[in-house]
Amino acid sequence: MDSPRRARKFKHDLIKNLKSIAQNPYQFRKSVYFDNDNIRDLIFKGYTIVFRINENVVEVFGFVKYQNSPS
Repeated sequence: MDSPRRARKFKHDLIKNLKSIAQNPYQFRKSVYFDNDNIRDLIFKGYTIVFRINENVVEVFGFVKYQNSPS
């Protein structure tokens, strides 16, 4: 909210990182939020993007502020 330019850069960098999931989704850590090998976490600038690998599809279903020990 404080800088439209920084917001656009954040969006650009986020999209770039999300696209990298498709190349090798298993390179990301197993999710700390779920006990499932097909659910992974991408850490990005203090946020955790949670996604599921489902056959040939990657489904992003979570975008949360990063926590070391989830409750």
